[in-house]
This record gives sequence, C-alpha cells and structure tokens, in this order.
Amino acid sequence: MLYFTLFLGIFITIWAVLTISSAWTQANVWIVPLGVVCVAIGALMEALRHDHAKRVIQNQKRPLVLPAGDRARIVQEGFLSMLLAACFIVLGLILLTLQGMAFFSNGLDQNPFVQVRPDHALPKLELSGSRAPSTHVYSKEFSFTEDWFTYNIPIWEQALMPYKGKPRLRYLEIGVFEGRSFFWMLENILTDPTSSAVAMDIFTGEFRNRYYANLKLSGCEHRVTTITGYSQTELRNQQLESFDIIYVDGSHKAGNVLEDAVLCLRLLKHGGVLIFDDAKWTGWKKVESPENNPRPAIDIFYAFYGKQFETIHNGYQVMLRKK
Repeated sequence: MLYFTLFLGIFITIWAVLTISSAWTQANVWIVPLGVVCVAIGALMEALRHDHAKRVIQNQKRPLVLPAGDRARIVQEGFLSMLLAACFIVLGLILLTLQGMAFFSNGLDQNPFVQVRPDHALPKLELSGSRAPSTHVYSKEFSFTEDWFTYNIPIWEQALMPYKGKPRLRYLEIGVFEGRSFFWMLENILTDPTSSAVAMDIFTGEFRNRYYANLKLSGCEHRVTTITGYSQTELRNQQLESFDIIYVDGSHKAGNVLEDAVLCLRLLKHGGVLIFDDAKWTGWKKVESPENNPRPAIDIFYAFYGKQFETIHNGYQVMLRKK
C-alpha cells in the first residue's frame, strides 16, 4: 500500500508541474485550486505514513525491541513518504503564496479574464510612419480645438489608399467630436461624388456647434448623415454589411468598445477596414483598470473574431481588414 501511494504521489507530482506551466500562462484561476489540492494530498500522505508506521509497531510482539531490518525498513519508508508529503505541501503553499502576492500587487479590481492566449493575440505588425502632428492637411479653414488625429495620417494614407476615390464608398465614424478625422476622410479618401459618410456621436456642448460649422464649411452636407445618440443603440439601426470603412473612437470604456466592435462586425463589408483608436492610450487617471481602457476590448474582440480579419496595422491604433 505504501509503495502504491508513493508511485501515485510521484505521478501526481509530474502532472501538477505540467498543469502549472500550462495554467499559469492561460488561466491563473486554476492556481488556487491546484495549490489547495497539493496541500491536501501532502497532508493525506503524511497521515497514511503515520498510520502505517503505527500499525507496523502494534503488530510486533515486543514493540520496543524491533529487529534491525524492520527498524531500517520503517525508517526508510517513513522518510520517503514524509519527504514526498512535504514536497506536496511546500508546492501547494508556494502556489497559494504566489497567487496571493499577484492578487494584492495587481489590486482588487484586476480582471484575470482580460488575458488572451498568445495564439489568439493580435500579430505584431506595424506600418511605418511618423507620429509627429501634421499641419496644413485640410483644404478648408476648419475650426478645431484639439488634435488627436493628425499623428495618424501617415498610417491612414498607407492603409486606406486602395479605397481612395472609389465610387459609392461608405464610411462610418463613431466618436466624431469636432470632425478632425471625419473631414480628413471626406477630403482625402471619400473623393468620389457618389461616396458618403455617417457621423455618429452624442454631440453635446460646444463641440456640437463646431462640428456643424465645419460640416457646412466642407461643402459635403449632401453626402453626410449625422446621427446623434449612443453608438451601442444607433448601430443597431444601420444596414448590415453596408460600410467599407468604420472608425471606432467613441467611449473608451472596454465594455462599450467591445459592444461597438461586435456591432460593427455585422455592418462592415467583406474587404472593409475596421479601425480602433487609442489601443495604447494612457489618458485617464485610472486607465490601468481594464474596464477604462480600449485595449482589453480590442484583444478580446480579436480573440473571438480574429480569424475573420487580416491585420493591417497594430500600433497606437489597430486596423483590421475583413476577409
């Protein structure tokens, strides 16, 4: 019985090591149960060792005077069993300690489910281009107060040049703000008279007036549809597979970004481009919290739907082409 227990313990130890190496990289949620199981197995083996030694001694007619061979065998078996039990207990305690340290160092608000397996992650593919702000890139004297876009123009020119001047091209932008990226698209990509664009935003405050003033100045009012409302609601009213290019730059909360992405998947034509902004954004005070950052949503979206896309660019922005 003791040798069977030792063999079983060795087998379980090997299995535990393999499981740890896999679990640590894929799902930390398994570490705590595994640590508890190791401690429990170690305690059980120690109890079995103690019980076995006790029964051996009780079976002797003169328990205080054992033959030398029996004493050596009991000591040897007891030592091996105790050593294996101690290994299990130490292994379990190490796992529990490491997981506890990770839990408290990451904070109570960290979500382990935002981790993505390496084989489901976005490939490292980044188009070349300067991220210095560009000046004099518009043909009209538009009124803008913030520049969160012209850094990306060199990348957009490379990625979207095949779509430039195409007839009946349709563009959707979520989170238009004052229209800096929106009007660049109208002037540089949506150049055919039959092309059109949809601007979607909640449009509140002063930037609403600035957007409409820029729209009037652009001379493209007849080609633009402006939708005021939350994208998570308004996207459901759009025709399926009706857009060639979609730019997701609305709410930066991960839950909203993920919902926008899934809804846009159905609206994008095959061969169309889906663009995410601020994939490496660190603008908010609590941006380290996954729910306040677009990146976890982008990674999760790609983990589930990545096979439907070809990656064009994975840098500060992410660009995907639907197959």
